[in-house]
Amino acid sequence: MSQIDNKILKLIEESLSEFESSKGSIANRIKKLKRAAELGEYTNTTAWCELQLGNPKYTAVAQEYIDYFIEYSETKDEKHLTKLENTKSKFKRLGFILSEDNANEISQELTMKAHKSFGGLENIEFIEEIYNDLIRKKAGNDGTHYKSNLGKHLAFIKSGAHRKATFIFNQIAFKNVPRTSFDYLKSAVDDRLLDLNPELAEQLMVIFKSVSSNSKEELSQSLTTCRRIIEKFADIVFPPRDELHKGRKVGNTQYMNRLWAFIDLVIESDSNKKLAQSHLEYLGKYLEATHKISNKGVHANLTRIEAIKAVFHLYLIFADLLEHLDIEVKSDGKIDINKATLDELEALGGISRATAKEIVKARINLGALDKDKLLSLKGIGNKTILKLNEHFKILM
Repeated sequence: MSQIDNKILKLIEESLSEFESSKGSIANRIKKLKRAAELGEYTNTTAWCELQLGNPKYTAVAQEYIDYFIEYSETKDEKHLTKLENTKSKFKRLGFILSEDNANEISQELTMKAHKSFGGLENIEFIEEIYNDLIRKKAGNDGTHYKSNLGKHLAFIKSGAHRKATFIFNQIAFKNVPRTSFDYLKSAVDDRLLDLNPELAEQLMVIFKSVSSNSKEELSQSLTTCRRIIEKFADIVFPPRDELHKGRKVGNTQYMNRLWAFIDLVIESDSNKKLAQSHLEYLGKYLEATHKISNKGVHANLTRIEAIKAVFHLYLIFADLLEHLDIEVKSDGKIDINKATLDELEALGGISRATAKEIVKARINLGALDKDKLLSLKGIGNKTILKLNEHFKILM
């Protein structure tokens, strides 16, 4: 872990420790969160902290947004809507990430900040001082600020800061570690499938990445690709046949039957065989439903949850079937490092299989690879680049 990461973790740990205590200033915790966010280049969190700390550059844009939103709500004038959209662009330039996922949270926060009784857009330190003063005086309000509203605003900010601090902590602390059991399963399936068919593995990794998108078109495409991938996998492990297998058709279109037949042939234990086939039949029905969802997704309001569920089920299918597959590696030469197969990278480049897999995964996450991107990968140094350069075209 780098020195910067250690500094970030220290600040976040201090901030989280203070958040979990009923004592102490929220403002001080947010200042530590801001320093950690700046070090880690978490621009959205940095911008949010600046707003809470009353930086005029940020509060001015927030006030502008509030004013135009109120005007548009009252008049429904297109001119005010245009001004509102322009202000959103200003927010983005300041570093705020505005999306469907955080729209409700931002709306709640700006609704509070639009009212003086909640403390408005004042510095969080000022809001805390007014709130504590009203508590000491045992007063409900001071004519402008109301204790209950100030308390709601402070609780909202505290909750948001805690959530952002936790996110950064998890990003740094578990940067190089699988964070969930599914991450472990995904990594194992990716590696195993790369051995079997690198092209299929890359397609699977691409659709896993695509379900993080908010684009309805990309989500719909990912669902369509799920079904195609399982069909291609069936073609590899049990190609179409004209004859029946135990009364089931195993032709070109009966890809789930072919996977059922594959299980029947490779699993010796009858109990394990029946269990795997039952699981497969359940997943087959799910895939059929997924296919209908993908068709619906082109025309309807498709959700990320539907797409994520389909991709997760797909990984579970592969985890189930790859366990019983003896993988044979095929190889044929290529020059472009961004098109080379896993086996070509390993055989021609003189690198380990693990390093070759890192290159293939990086092509998904980083796009077209050049020398600098390759050097950022684990296990690749200048000597490795020289070896690779003998057989592959690499942009320097």
